[in-house]
Amino acid sequence: MALLAEHNDTAQRIDLTAFIEDLYRDGDVLEALTHSDRGLSATRLDALTRSRSQASRLRRLLRQSLVVHNPRGRLILTQAGRKLAFELYGVGAADL
Repeated sequence: MALLAEHNDTAQRIDLTAFIEDLYRDGDVLEALTHSDRGLSATRLDALTRSRSQASRLRRLLRQSLVVHNPRGRLILTQAGRKLAFELYGVGAADL
């Protein structure tokens, strides 16, 4: 059971890191996801999920509850996603 939990944690880290790298590569910053009143618009998400693998990654992040759509329909990190981003990128990365 512990091995499965460790695999899930590793998979979450890989997916979130790859998504954030795509975000940076496309000219945005992590803070766009960390503020609950900001988030990524549908247009930005379309740009970030051009490939099948990128779209699959986003679906996994949604299923894992690391990202969610805020009331305005923009994609943001959940509390768990923010915590993981903080662990991955350190102080200031996820405004915790």
